[in-house]
Amino acid sequence: MPTGMLPGHRFVFAARSSKWVFEESNNSIILDFSVYPNNVAQAVVKWTYTDEVEWYTDEKEEDFLLNLLRAAHQFYLLPLKNSCEQRLISYSGSNNCLRYYQVADDVEALALKNYSAQIISNYWVNFFYN
Repeated sequence: MPTGMLPGHRFVFAARSSKWVFEESNNSIILDFSVYPNNVAQAVVKWTYTDEVEWYTDEKEEDFLLNLLRAAHQFYLLPLKNSCEQRLISYSGSNNCLRYYQVADDVEALALKNYSAQIISNYWVNFFYN
């Protein structure tokens, strides 16, 4: 299988979301994940079939979650989006709240946005004087 290609069934994807964009090419269906790292594309496909995500437990998880949140928003996968949002809230702190707020605003993740805004307001003075 060529790099970046993941097998899948159109009806499975269509059952999860009406926002998929399918392109017909040589009797195959192409889903464009080109803006996401491979691990995020694989996680979306796995979640689409199994409703499960293999979460990271190291420093890679933050970027993975932010990208997975973006993909879940793009493809209108609300349960996946909510799972990412709740997991990111558990990692939120003064060191990452500005970044989380920006991404949450971009993808309309209101719980994460509100939680990040609360942290920002609590640490506002520290951002400028430390």
